[in-house]
Amino acid sequence: MIQITKLLLILFLTSCLSSQKSSLKISSFAKTEERCSEKLQFVEQSYIEGTFSQIISDNYEEGTFKVVNLLTDDAGAKYELDGESFSEYSFGDRIQVQGSQNVLISSDTLATSKINVSSSMLLDSKIQLIKSYELNVGMFIFDYNDRKSTDVYDLEQGRKDLAELADYMFRNSGGQIKFNIDVDGNGIPDVEVVEVNSNFTRCSPTVVRDARDRLSELNYDDYDLKIGIASESLSGNDRKCGYGGVANVGRLGSGKGTATHVAIPKFNVILHEVGHNLGLGHSGRPGVTYAHKICPMGNSFDNKVTYFNAAKTKMLGLFDDRPELERTVTESGSYEIQSIGLGVTATENDMPRIYSVKSESTTYYVEYRSKHGEDADMPSSVNNFRGINILTASLRGGGTSSYQKILNSPGETFNGQGVTFELEEGIDGEATKFKVTFSNSKPNPPQDERKCDNSKITTTLKEVSKSNDGFDLAIEIANENSDDCGELDFPVDIESEEFELVNNNQEISIPAKEVVDIVVSIVPKDSASIDKDKTYNLEIKLKNSSGKVSDKSIEVEIKPNGSPGSNGDSPTC
Repeated sequence: MIQITKLLLILFLTSCLSSQKSSLKISSFAKTEERCSEKLQFVEQSYIEGTFSQIISDNYEEGTFKVVNLLTDDAGAKYELDGESFSEYSFGDRIQVQGSQNVLISSDTLATSKINVSSSMLLDSKIQLIKSYELNVGMFIFDYNDRKSTDVYDLEQGRKDLAELADYMFRNSGGQIKFNIDVDGNGIPDVEVVEVNSNFTRCSPTVVRDARDRLSELNYDDYDLKIGIASESLSGNDRKCGYGGVANVGRLGSGKGTATHVAIPKFNVILHEVGHNLGLGHSGRPGVTYAHKICPMGNSFDNKVTYFNAAKTKMLGLFDDRPELERTVTESGSYEIQSIGLGVTATENDMPRIYSVKSESTTYYVEYRSKHGEDADMPSSVNNFRGINILTASLRGGGTSSYQKILNSPGETFNGQGVTFELEEGIDGEATKFKVTFSNSKPNPPQDERKCDNSKITTTLKEVSKSNDGFDLAIEIANENSDDCGELDFPVDIESEEFELVNNNQEISIPAKEVVDIVVSIVPKDSASIDKDKTYNLEIKLKNSSGKVSDKSIEVEIKPNGSPGSNGDSPTC
């Protein structure tokens, strides 16, 4: 009997290792350690290149979250990354990592291995369209053998919430964020109840894969963003998964190719997780993840809708078409500000709704929260957030924001790095006034202390490609200056008699020591007048709004009948 047991054990180990090897595409690694009972198996250190992405799972009960960093190689294999901070990377960046590898026997993220990373480097930042949110969005409500989501969240509620989500995004972005929720054109939001003839197993955004090949009306592959509802109750974390929601962190400015599993199917939880899909991180205060309760990316889970805070509004580009609603403070003085809850709504005396105040090494984002616009029905639980909210933030994809102080009484102040903020008026009106005082009483940063070297700003035209209506120009802008230079803003303009920008209010922000890749889209002013056999020369202008460095320009050669060009100062198309 003992010998038979040994034989069965040997066959089990052999089968396990064999199945792992066939599913992994790994070269130059040592043989895996023969221990199939473990979830991890050690493999030698090696270099792997691929595309970076993240998954965020939200534990609402404990007020914590977990981030899983992923790398997908060219063969499609996924690896979980551990052991190093990856905050400098954004979705879609091509990176190289070095580290020891552990083979995963099972993974909710569909990863094949976990890599304990000892070092990593950015190879290339993928070209992206700036703030183009035209997405097909579908919702799938799953009924499993061991749980029926429809017992707590039915089809009609799903349709209502999906319609409200699309309306919220469109209304508050001034029409920039467009969720198509009726892909099949039947006049009803695309929500499908999916019967899964098995038990619930997927604690991951990949839960939406259970909808593949099981849909009666909708095509799974038609959707850029997929919302999966697999739930047991309307409160508390999922008992099996330990989270209330989990989402792919999408490319900031796009959101395509993302999914979420919502375990607490309330509208604000759905909105929060979809915010991750659009590239947003959390809104809190130092040391507390969801503390900014006035922002959907904080803790507004009582199902009362509020407007995104100043940092998230800038990240999403909600004021792209209304640049007058943002202002950068460069000197001491008093400033009027309107409630950010008004969004892009026009008012009698339009004034800024976001102020950026740069002082020393810190940028503060200032907003005014009051019972107006989208915040008109703010619940009493967030009354302490009424007033001037002063935040710091990372504006990179997945970046978090943190409120430093709420000023809600006239005369109340906050001392930041080299700057003092003071609330000068009351907080009951549509607008209020605050005062900024720099400690050096000079424009900030002081003119004689600006350390921006114009030669360290380089622009490169990487590629010109045809679009449906015109051409997309892939441009790389590098800011090799030190942190003393700070962030540079470049509004985009064009000089051409034949072509015009698709978005004439586009602006690029480039932090120090970073490279930004963008796509500038142009179309003919009059398609009928374009000669396909002619070569057209135009100039893209990047005007530095801060005056720290000179304006930049890029010459472009367009050949409508040519072949796509790349890698050169003047590619042609």
